[in-house]
Parts: sequence; C-alpha cells; structure tokens
Amino acid sequence: MAEKKTKTRSREFSDSVIDTIREPLIALDQNLRVVNASRSFYEFFKVKPEETMGQLIYDLGNRQWDIPKLRELLETILPQKVSFDNYEVEHEFATIGKRTMLLNARQIERVLGKDKIILLAIEDITERKQVEESIRQSEEKYRTILDNIEDGYYEVDLKGNFTFFNDSMYRILGYSKDELMGMNNRQITDKENAKIVFQAFNKVYNTGEPTKEFDWQVIRKDGTKRYIEQSASLKKDSSGKITGFRGIIYDITERKRAEEALRESEQRLKEAQKVAHIGHWELDPKIGKPTWSEEIFHIFGLDPKKNEPSFVDHETHLYPDDWPILKMAVTKASTDGTHFDIQFRIVHPSGEIKWMHSLGTATMDTNGAVSKLFGTAQDITERKRVEAELRTSHLQLRALAGRIQQIREEERARIAREIHDEMGGGLTGLKLDLAWLLRKMDDADKREEYVALIDKIHASNALIDQMISTVRRISTDLRPSVLDDLGLIAALDWQLSEFMHHTEIPNEYTTTCEYVNVEKDTAVAVFRIFQEALTNVARHSGATKVAVVIREGERSLFGDESLVLEIRDNGRGITDEEILSPESLGLLGMKERVLAFGGKLSIYGEPGGGTALILKIPLKQGESS
Repeated sequence: MAEKKTKTRSREFSDSVIDTIREPLIALDQNLRVVNASRSFYEFFKVKPEETMGQLIYDLGNRQWDIPKLRELLETILPQKVSFDNYEVEHEFATIGKRTMLLNARQIERVLGKDKIILLAIEDITERKQVEESIRQSEEKYRTILDNIEDGYYEVDLKGNFTFFNDSMYRILGYSKDELMGMNNRQITDKENAKIVFQAFNKVYNTGEPTKEFDWQVIRKDGTKRYIEQSASLKKDSSGKITGFRGIIYDITERKRAEEALRESEQRLKEAQKVAHIGHWELDPKIGKPTWSEEIFHIFGLDPKKNEPSFVDHETHLYPDDWPILKMAVTKASTDGTHFDIQFRIVHPSGEIKWMHSLGTATMDTNGAVSKLFGTAQDITERKRVEAELRTSHLQLRALAGRIQQIREEERARIAREIHDEMGGGLTGLKLDLAWLLRKMDDADKREEYVALIDKIHASNALIDQMISTVRRISTDLRPSVLDDLGLIAALDWQLSEFMHHTEIPNEYTTTCEYVNVEKDTAVAVFRIFQEALTNVARHSGATKVAVVIREGERSLFGDESLVLEIRDNGRGITDEEILSPESLGLLGMKERVLAFGGKLSIYGEPGGGTALILKIPLKQGESS
C-alpha cells in the first residue's frame, strides 16, 4: 500500500514538472515506452494522451522519425548512469515534416522511486538552422573572397595568436594551415621586428584607430625572410568588447628588392658622376626652371640645400663671353627640338674658371611641341688643361726634333770644319814638309843645308804637337775623357772649372760625395744637363755668382737611394712663361734627358732672386755613393 502511494505521489510530481516545460518533452521508461509527455508535446504533434501513453517510441505515430538516428541516441544513453545534474548531450538531427528538430536525451532518477526514466526533449530549430545556414553561406562566400585575394588576411587574439587567416596568409609565411593556427605572431619574426608589430598593435589598442601601413620582416618556415607591409584594426565581439586584431599583410619583398636595386643604381650613378665630374639636368622650356643632379651643384660650387637652380642663374655663373653660346643652344632646342653639343666656361665661386661640356636633347608632346629638354653637363677643366699641355708638348717635341737635327748638322759641320781646317791643313803641310825633307836629304852636301833640314824636322814636330792638341780639344768637347776615366763627380768639378775659366764668374762648389755609382748613360745625361745649365747661366741670367751642391738624397720607402745636384745663381730669375715656352729648347732637352733615366727635375726662379735647378738622380739599386 505504501509503495502504491509512493508511485502516485511520484507520478503527480512528474506530471507537474513536465507540464511546466514549454518545449515538447516525452518521458520513456527503460523499455522505451511512453510514460508521460508535456502538454506542449501533444499540442505540437497534435495527438491525444491516450494515443501516446504506453506506446513504444519507435511506433509513436507516423511522425517521420529518423529511426536510425533516434535508436543511436537512445542506445547511447541507456547504458549510462546519468544523474539529474548531468548536462544534456546534443545528438544528430531528425526531420519531422519540413521542420528541423533537435533531439536531446538524458536519463534521470525518479525523485521518489528507484527506477529511472529517459527524458527526450524535442526542440524546433528550423529558424536557427536557416540563420546558421545563411551565416555559413555568408562566411563561405566571405572566405572564398578572402582566399582568392593575393594579400594575406589575418585575425589574432589579444596575445597575438592567430585565430583566423586566408590561404594567401599561409602561402606567404610558408606554413601549413594546421601549423599556423594558434601560432603567435612573435614566432614568425625576429626580436626587432616583433617590437615593431607590438608597438603598432599597442597604438591601435590605445587609440582605437586603424594603423596605416607599416613595414617589417617575417621569417618563413624555410628560414628565408620576406618584407611585409601591414595594416591592423581592432576586432570586437557583439557587445563591443575588444577581442583581438585583424588586418591585411602585403608581400612587398620584390618591391623592396627593386627599391634597393634602384637605390644602389642611383648611388652607383651618383658615384660615377662624381668620378667623371658629370651630372644630368632637365629643363621645362615653358617655365625655364631646370632640375640639376647633385654633381652639377658640386661643379658650380653651389650647395643643393641652399640654392635653387634656374636657367637665369647660368648668366650669373657663366663666363660672360660664353653665356650667348648656351642661351642660343637652349633656345634653338626649345623651339625646334634640335640636339646640341657645346662647350662653355663657368666662374666658380672661388674665382676659378672651369670648362663645361654639355649635351642636350628634347622630348616632344603629342602635338609635336617640345615638352622638356634634358642632358648632361661635364667638368672638362682637367681635360682642357691636359689637351693644352699635350698641344704644347707636341709643339715642343716638334721644335726639339728640329733643333736636335739642326744641332746635329751644326755639330757635324763644326767637326768637319775643325778637322778640315785644323787637321787637314796641318796634315797637308806636314806631308809637304816631309816630301821636301826627302828630296833635300838626298842633296844635302853642305852643313848649312843639313841644319836647315833639322830645323824643318823640328817645325814638323811642333806642327804634329799642335795637331795632337787640336785632336784632344775636339775629342774633349765631344766627350770629356774625365767622365769615363774619373767618374761623374770629377767631371762636374772639371766642367765647373772650365766654366769659371771662360766666363770669369765666381763659383762655390760643395759636395759630400767623392764618387757615385750611376749608369754610364745616366752620367752622360747628368753631365750634359750640367753643361746646359751653366750655359744658360752665362747667356741669360746676368749672374755674378754660381753655387753648386752635390749631396745624397733621402731614401725612399723601398730603400732606393738618390743623388741630388743643385745649381743656384743670383741672376734675374727665370719666369714661368720661359719655363713653359716652346722656344726654351735647352730646358726641354734637359727634361727629356731626365725622363730617359727616371730622375726628377725642378726649375724655378724669383724675379731678382736668381734661378734654382734641382736634379734628383737615381743611383744603382743596392749601391750607395
């Protein structure tokens, strides 16, 4: 009797509980037969209690149950001991009519009994499924769009962990989707670049404003680096709470490489222009405003930070006589688009006159009118100087060649004349005397005639002595024997004595060397230079004193030794014009001799202060004076 009361009170309790539930709910016993149902269940399925109670759930009317799914659901929950506090477990959907239903099942103990029942809740989620499908389709479309763009799209949480990204994102980074999901953005870069990203995200978080593009480097999975340009904005949930960041990344590696190559190319061009003293310019003929490269500013001696170039400025900086040349060329090119190739001079702020070489050409617009002039300007001052020196050198060489030939012929004529007049006459007289002696010797019967013959022989001997002296003098003039016999120092000393004997100009001779070991050709060249220098003193200087010093030169870094010959006078002083004049053939001959043996010659003078000649002579390597 007590047991019956317990069941009754249990049934009353369960009825009251089930009736309060708004969703369709059905209670099953352990045999899966209906023991109770909610009012909403009867209303929803339009059935009566007597048609439902005691029925096996699988046989409960023609309700289009998804029997396999329902059986799987119930057979899953039957073996379990699930308490009232356990959370519901969602299983597969079943279709009833055209509605989508969600079946939730759980097993609970009766409050006042020992047996258990199964509660099967049926929830109509058709509209929710429709909304979810719409969202799914929208997300799929959104994902398709994101996956088809070349730029990477990402979403990260507040810690920087990736929560969402498109296909381009993992292709750029070189990781698979599974590897990238959940990775932190600090894992794909180095410490310095991670700092850049953190600062950008921190600014977005604090200001709420999206970032403009900022650059940093990522490290791909294979270890290679890529340059990234990135934007970022806040990500919020439906309540407005900040949950992370989203943004776009652009792979700008190729652009960076191109920019770097362009910078290197511009730097090489800049350096090349600097070395070649050549710059480039552009000119808009309509406004007359040119654009100069940095090297043109440098050539003009102007500061690009302080000076704005204008075509009119050329008139200020150009050599007055050359301004019309440039103006005419630019005007003509601006009018008919002709090319020009001109040379002109500019006045450097230092006062130096520089030569410029400018090439210009024109570009035309669609109407055939000149739209722009552009070209180059090169500093050719050094080239002009070299060309002038080369022309002077050519003139000097031609003059020297002519003078050498002239001297050679004069020397030949002098030697021939000396031999003819001196030796030829003497030898002819000697021959006649000797022939006369031969005749007389045979006829000499008297003593007086014999004495006369003896006197004639003595006269012939005297003539022979005179001829020997003449031969020695000619030989000495051509090449002093002292140079070959006693060396360069003795030859220079002898020549200086001869100079004083003939000119009566006092001299002061100082040397620290008794003997120097130089090449034979070098010794001859030095001796001839010494002769020419003394000849110039006698002919042109008006000096009253000559000082000659022969000393050892300083050793070079490579241990080479040299001899220094200095010749100074107190005359009027040679001028620069005389030194460079093509007429100064003696000086040119000295320079040519010095170049032949690898020496160094310096000649300079001061008005009224005399002239100095300093000759540096290389000694035989490894041998000192």
